[in-house]
Amino acid sequence: MPKGRRVAGEGSIRQRKDGIWRARLRFTDPITDLPAVADLYGRTRGEVVDKLWSARRRIQQGHDAKPERVTLAEYLVWWLENVAKPSVRATTYRSYEGIVRNHLAPSKIAAVPIAQLRPAAIQAVLGAPKTPTRAYALAIGVLRQALDRAVELHLLERNPAAGLKPPRVERREMRVLSREQVRAFLAAAREDRYYALYALALFTGLRQGELLGLRWSDVDVAHGRLTVARSLSQQSLTLQPTKTRSSRRIVDLGPAALQALREHRERYGDGERVFTDTSGSPVRASNLIRRSFHPALERAGIKAAGKPSPIRFHDLRHTSATLMLSAGVHPKIVSERLGHASTTITMDVYSHVQPSMQRAAAKALERLISSAGQEHGGKGGGRTTKPRERKNR
Repeated sequence: MPKGRRVAGEGSIRQRKDGIWRARLRFTDPITDLPAVADLYGRTRGEVVDKLWSARRRIQQGHDAKPERVTLAEYLVWWLENVAKPSVRATTYRSYEGIVRNHLAPSKIAAVPIAQLRPAAIQAVLGAPKTPTRAYALAIGVLRQALDRAVELHLLERNPAAGLKPPRVERREMRVLSREQVRAFLAAAREDRYYALYALALFTGLRQGELLGLRWSDVDVAHGRLTVARSLSQQSLTLQPTKTRSSRRIVDLGPAALQALREHRERYGDGERVFTDTSGSPVRASNLIRRSFHPALERAGIKAAGKPSPIRFHDLRHTSATLMLSAGVHPKIVSERLGHASTTITMDVYSHVQPSMQRAAAKALERLISSAGQEHGGKGGGRTTKPRERKNR
């Protein structure tokens, strides 16, 4: 059978000795941005011409000419840079990048073309017994998001990770300071540059980024409150809007917190930001923890010198919430101060406080009923009298 004449712009089309037609297309891979070659096969010349023009259209739209050739590793590199990075917060992107680098890229499925990925293979590789549960759950979550985009781009007909349910991840152990430890810590940090930061963390339950992102314009000393509207990004050291609507909130301040802020302003100036380093720049969390937080814990006897700290900065937030709930503050109020989306989240996170709250509720109810009974008896309504003896007549 004679070879067909090549049409301009078609690419290289040839018929093999076995009668199969082959079209060869040279292009720049939109995933790797490297020169690439795609060989397309068909039983007729018209079939490969159609495949060739379809491939050209895919390339012009930014897709791969042959999606079955794109490996998971190649696709994830492209997804991180072109999909995740422009659309998520810097901290979230860092988390995604770390999950890809540490768990997905080194896995056996990284070299598998995405079109050949199967749910059983994904689960077998990522969910191997030696894989920590949390790592497996995170890897499945990121992979599902990435492959959802591949479906939208017509690189896949369906997402092979869509039906995989990550295992329930046990929450990291929460460490909470006792009342005595709180007093000792604040006393040990009293002369520290960041004493007001620690006081606010304990008195308000704000997150680290929210505290470091505070500006003096957010603080209303006259009315004793502050507004949480932004957070300091540790990657760029710039202020970013809070992540959710519930995170944007107004938090009332008590006398001790207000006094700590007044003293901080007198000692360290009243520039735009409430908390800065000694040069007036935004605070790097790593420096804060190493140079101020851990030394203060050591002075308070909470952390042993030269040993890892049992308390993280975020545990100050946990301590604040736990003490409020233990003191009988309504969970709804605690939830609003913490910036949780719902009270359900608050009670789920701080379920360890519920037994003591149950005991307190039981005692309070007994006191209420007992006092009501005594009061009722005191008025004569609950008084009992002996029945009159019947006289024999």
